[in-house]
Amino acid sequence: MRTLRQGISRGMRRVTEGLVAIVCLSQPLAAQFGELPLGHVSRHILEGPAEIMVYFFVDSAAVATYVPAGLRLVTLQQIATWDTITARYLASRPRLKTAVPNILAFVALDSFQIHGGPPAPSVGAFWWLPVRSTESLDERARGTSYVEVAYWSPDTSFVRQLRPQWPQVRYAPVTIDRGEDGEWRLDLTLPDGSIHGRCRPSGVREPASYALPAYSTVWSAGPQPVTFTTYTYYGHHSQDCVAGWTTDGSSLLAAALMNSLQDPPPWMKTTLEDGWHGRAGLYRR
Repeated sequence: MRTLRQGISRGMRRVTEGLVAIVCLSQPLAAQFGELPLGHVSRHILEGPAEIMVYFFVDSAAVATYVPAGLRLVTLQQIATWDTITARYLASRPRLKTAVPNILAFVALDSFQIHGGPPAPSVGAFWWLPVRSTESLDERARGTSYVEVAYWSPDTSFVRQLRPQWPQVRYAPVTIDRGEDGEWRLDLTLPDGSIHGRCRPSGVREPASYALPAYSTVWSAGPQPVTFTTYTYYGHHSQDCVAGWTTDGSSLLAAALMNSLQDPPPWMKTTLEDGWHGRAGLYRR
């Protein structure tokens, strides 16, 4: 749920992150979360998450129809205006200037509580596109913005309960296993293909740096900005992975991931994020 910019620049901010982590840990628990705006149709509590996230890129024309009116994709060319690593990468690859970064994440939750219901473990996978607002859409939308192309869950009752309010939720076989050697093994099976990954945490586990209270907003894909989820959270830690990815089939997601792997940008990596706590409100306009 952190910004892509933080993900790219994380290695450059280690000293700052350490100082911020000390400040965060000294605050009372209630002060860690921001206030969720009123008017949500559903409220969620997320605890004990582990997210394995891979950053890659996709042609903006291929995903433009997912972006609601009032939002726009963030291209590599735009990122290059403030990130010198991306600028150097694009200098020899001008064909990619309109490509957009995106995120595929596998998430395992110790507890996902839906609108006051009983908490239960949950696994899933999601595909997010970073976006920016071109107009004021809703005062309840806060923080960094994304468009969610899909959230896949292997739990049919979870999908049945949330689909009426959360239109991007859909059923798909998702498995997330952690072996005795500490390596995570990930599988997502879609009607037009499958994605298989592995993540062996490597290096230093570092606290993330962001101001509190922290927010992100995730819009449902579609022509109009109708449904969105506002998250507030704290406590992220991140660790790079020694990773490997393979795909089968012809899905847009699989093709974009494999194309990126053939000529990866410097910031394309797989990371493990854990230690955070989240609250979310789902809203309709």
